[in-house]
Amino acid sequence: MIQTQNNKFKQQPVEKWDMIIKPESSLFEIDFNEIWRYRNLLMMYVKRDIVTFYKQTILGPLWFLFNPFLQH
Repeated sequence: MIQTQNNKFKQQPVEKWDMIIKPESSLFEIDFNEIWRYRNLLMMYVKRDIVTFYKQTILGPLWFLFNPFLQH
């Protein structure tokens, strides 16, 4: 007769948590004052991204404006 060790399968005691961590603000809360304060930096990043994305095209950044009209 084979004996198995039942102590491996004992239920562990349930842990009780006494601290719940919650965020201070929601994920989609946007501070428009801060965006307005750093608008020059934001515009610089947007311009850089558009120029680098369309740098190899003949029309360049103008293609960014014309492309949605052509696809519709």
